[in-house]
Amino acid sequence: FDRKAIKERTNYQLKDLKKMNPDVICFQETTSESLDIVCNDKWIRKNYYATDVSSSTFYDYGICIFCKFLPENFYQVNFPSRMGRCFIYGEFTLNNETFAIGTVHLESLASR
Repeated sequence: FDRKAIKERTNYQLKDLKKMNPDVICFQETTSESLDIVCNDKWIRKNYYATDVSSSTFYDYGICIFCKFLPENFYQVNFPSRMGRCFIYGEFTLNNETFAIGTVHLESLASR
């Protein structure tokens, strides 16, 4: 979430992701600036659905999921937290199998 050289670092991440071509990408400690760069990338826009393209669920930074397949539902479970922590997950059906994919970034400090 360090904002130093964020454009360069985010573009480097995108370059690596394009090489790997994953079905699912889970980001933690993502700033709204970094999310904007990712969401405006042509490859991302063409290939992925996203949980939060506006950073509306972010505190100073947040989490998001990008998936190549359309989820049936996305959910957010909020935690008691000074830093707006939550767990997000999507429910999917693929080849008649239902499954969930989620991500979370937990606090390393006491929450209360």
